[in-house]
Formats: sequence, C-alpha cells, structure tokens
Amino acid sequence: MALEIFKKINNEKGISLVELVVAVSVFSMVITAASGIFINALKAQKTIVAKQNVADNLRYIMEFMVKEMRMAQTDTVNPDLTFNDGAATPVTVKNGRFTKISFKNMSSSSIVYDFDSVNSKILRNDFGGTGGAQAISSDEVLITDLKFMVNNWNLTTGPAAAAPFITIWIKAKAKSGAGGETELQTSVSPRIY
Repeated sequence: MALEIFKKINNEKGISLVELVVAVSVFSMVITAASGIFINALKAQKTIVAKQNVADNLRYIMEFMVKEMRMAQTDTVNPDLTFNDGAATPVTVKNGRFTKISFKNMSSSSIVYDFDSVNSKILRNDFGGTGGAQAISSDEVLITDLKFMVNNWNLTTGPAAAAPFITIWIKAKAKSGAGGETELQTSVSPRIY
C-alpha cells in the first residue's frame, strides 16, 4: 500500500516554469489591452463631454442674443443698429460682416454685443442699465471668433422692402483644449423694424 501512495504522488505533475511564464505573459497582454481600451474610452468621454459643454454654452449664448435681437427697435432719426468691423467708429454700410453690433431693445436701452479677443469672451453692454460690459460666455469656454453677417438693413428710410436679416456666427473651444473647436450659427430677423 505504501508503494501505491508513492506512485500516485510521483505521477502527479505540477506546472513547469515555461508554462507559468507563458500563462503570466498571456494574462499580462490581456490586462494591458483591456487597460488601453479603458483609457481610450475615458479620453473619448472627456472629449465628448468637453464638446457637449461648449455646444451647450454656445446654444445658450445664441438663444440669448437671438431673443434680444428679434425684438430690436429702429429709430429713423437716430439709427440704433450700428456695426463695427474693428474700426474705432461704426461703419455706414449696413450690409456686410462685422465683429460688433449695437441696437435698442424693447425698453429703448442701447445694447452692444462685442467680442473680447483678449479674454476670449462675448461681452454684452446694456447702456440703459448698470454694470457696464459683462461676459455672457462661460469661463470654461474660450470664444475664438464672433461675427455678425447683416443683409437688408435700412434705418434711415424706414423698413426695407425685405425684412432685415442678421446671421450670428460663433466659434469656440473648451478651456481644457479637449474636443477641438465648435462652430454654431443662426439667423434672426428683428420683428420690430
């Protein structure tokens, strides 16, 4: 009987060093691949969240400006919708592409939207209110460009044959740099002109 126990013990095989090394190597490759996929998924999620935050902020800014511009008023004696292409004085041509826009709102306050390229913000200045120019864009978003494209605006002779048409174009990116740049544009025609 002692001989039979000895044979059973002697016949049981363990794993060799080569088998152990192969098993550990395969396990390491699987873990490395899974970790790489997980890290790439986290980076992709960060990029998507950054792009979504920029898009949400741009939509908010756009809706805010469009709502106010839709109710812009004109004054045939003192033109209240002026445009500026970066020059010190507003231009007299009312059709074109501009970086700054001003108009009177429903309460006859002069409103100015301007691009602050130093701080990468969109500024809104309500000259009828208090507080001066205030940024309407989030601190997490860097505005890289703001343009107002204007067609059919005529302030000196009353309403034009066609309604005025303003296209707002904004380009921005996340402060973190993730997600690249996002562009958004919309058009509006003031109801009161």
